[in-house]
Amino acid sequence: MWEARNKMMRTIWIVFEGIDGSGKTTQAKMLNEYLSGKGIKCIYKHIFDSKAGSILREVFINNEFSNTVDILLLCAARQAFLDEIEREKGTFDIIILDRFFLSILAMQGKSKEDIELINYIKNFIFNKKDIFYTFYLDTNPHECKRRLIKKSYCDRIERKNVEFHSIVYDRYLDLLENESNVYVFNGDIDIMSLHKKIVDKASELVGLIME
Repeated sequence: MWEARNKMMRTIWIVFEGIDGSGKTTQAKMLNEYLSGKGIKCIYKHIFDSKAGSILREVFINNEFSNTVDILLLCAARQAFLDEIEREKGTFDIIILDRFFLSILAMQGKSKEDIELINYIKNFIFNKKDIFYTFYLDTNPHECKRRLIKKSYCDRIERKNVEFHSIVYDRYLDLLENESNVYVFNGDIDIMSLHKKIVDKASELVGLIME
């Protein structure tokens, strides 16, 4: 049964974050399926799930640019996503999102200037009026790389060595210290055990009464 705590009719965002191979996409889709099965108007989206975003992703993935250009491309994709979500408002109560600005900060936030640029754009285009939670999957970079090797196809970011993914992992941990409404899950455990922990926390946060 769905018990609305959402008195002001604000959308609830559950954003999954983690390094490549951490399991965030799998778990985000599983949570969406679970909540939808409980009768909740819930949608799963990847941050590139917009017409412009898919084009920007191809430009980003298939080319090597400066870090500043990468930041601008990725932020533009997020603006395109937010524009599209705004047009869909009212058709869902919960959005489960695969990556958001924390990903750019972890991957492209290589200097103080980079971080300032990302945060400036974030604050300019994203007005956090909704209820916002971050689910971070804390998965060992070596385990993530092992999973990525098993994939039939990896993009240029996923193909990077474990040292790169370890650096991103460390940046994530530093960033999480200054974030609010963050819930950290052990991504090294098996899929179903992790799913149960995520379901339990999500149910608590959104007011789902387990029958």
